[in-house]
Amino acid sequence: MASYSDGRGVSWSPAKRIDDAPAGTSKWLYDHMIASGNENIYVVWRDRRDNGTTEEAYFTATHDGGVTWLPNIRLDNGAAVGAEDVDEVEITACGDSVYVLIRANDATAGEGEFLVSSHDAGLTWSSALRADPDLGDCDDEAIACDGRNVYIAWCDDRNASADDDMFFIMSHDGGQTWMAAEVQLDASGPANGDVDYGINLVCVG
Repeated sequence: MASYSDGRGVSWSPAKRIDDAPAGTSKWLYDHMIASGNENIYVVWRDRRDNGTTEEAYFTATHDGGVTWLPNIRLDNGAAVGAEDVDEVEITACGDSVYVLIRANDATAGEGEFLVSSHDAGLTWSSALRADPDLGDCDDEAIACDGRNVYIAWCDDRNASADDDMFFIMSHDGGQTWMAAEVQLDASGPANGDVDYGINLVCVG
């Protein structure tokens, strides 16, 4: 549900449902799943509408301050519909460029990180671009953008199954390709500790 104010917070519109899933569908929406840009509001969440058990990432947006909302769009997570669970989604936006980072299960090393992007305020979306090299299980992530530049950080356990390390990667073409291979940001190995939850990523243009 969404409600909008006259701009001062004095009065609010009646709450409006923004998802179009069947009644009773389980859904998950948190604060890091909402972004804005160019007076548009973008929302992404997880729900089980497709088969009742597998979570997928869905998106909607309003371009008129919350009066109307786009029909829901399923975002690509690198697998067929219902094939793999989406465990987390994060969103960021710069004007009409919108980026969603999806952490989804895969059939090999565990959870992977997938980026999808839109450059028309959420009307159309790219296919998933994998961020991690599929060498370990990903557990946490963050995303930030500056126009067509998008930056991603995450943790995975490729170096030691009991410990996570932090990695960073970036794209300068709107999420079509990665500029270079990922860079590890922390010291590696069990003796150097475990990167825990709570990654934050800030972009200053």
